[in-house]
Amino acid sequence: MVVGLLHTFKDNFRAQKILLAAKFSGKEVKLDDLFELGKSNCSEDFLAKFPLGKVPALDLPEWVQAKESGPPSAGLIESNAIAYYVANQTLRGGLEEVNQARVLQWMFFSDNELVPVVFNYLFPALGLMPQKDSCADENLFRLLNYINGYLEKRIYLVGEEVSLADLCVATTLLPLFKHAMTKERLVSVNQLVRWFETIVYKKNSQLILGKFEFCTEVLQCSPGLGKSFEANV
Repeated sequence: MVVGLLHTFKDNFRAQKILLAAKFSGKEVKLDDLFELGKSNCSEDFLAKFPLGKVPALDLPEWVQAKESGPPSAGLIESNAIAYYVANQTLRGGLEEVNQARVLQWMFFSDNELVPVVFNYLFPALGLMPQKDSCADENLFRLLNYINGYLEKRIYLVGEEVSLADLCVATTLLPLFKHAMTKERLVSVNQLVRWFETIVYKKNSQLILGKFEFCTEVLQCSPGLGKSFEANV
């Protein structure tokens, strides 16, 4: 079932969680293959539907819009809302209300706590900012240690199956582990690494993300990749 048309740019971690949610739910999200960051999202047509010009943005099918009262809206913005929309009940935490709340907890944690700290470490490491904050390492490992401790007796972040909690946190960590954090530096958070590999090596994940490999050497970022990272945040 096609649930919408997603406007985004390549390797947008915020869009990756949406595509993963759809794949794990057995749904289809079509990608806007003609999307060009800084051009497509500044066009009159795009801004008429999504006035903030933010991506990812999801165009909803006409049959969905037809059910809404009042003037039909163009679609959805905010990646967590879109991921929640395309996810099935299992990804949302199942039938237990406390698990549903925990899924939301980790989604909010990912955006509010993890994203700023991850990119505050990542940008300077890749040469996108002049120097690293003296507390960047400490702040990053404070959060990584927190997740690691939480996972000591758990396979997944919530319940016994993959949920949006896993998909959101994993895709937030993915650019860090892929470009600026070697596996050797993560020895102290082995439970986190075990969990991360469990998520990204699943068949559905690889269909969206490709074959993941940890960074082996921190390299200076190319201009194209740098633009993509900056747009992510």
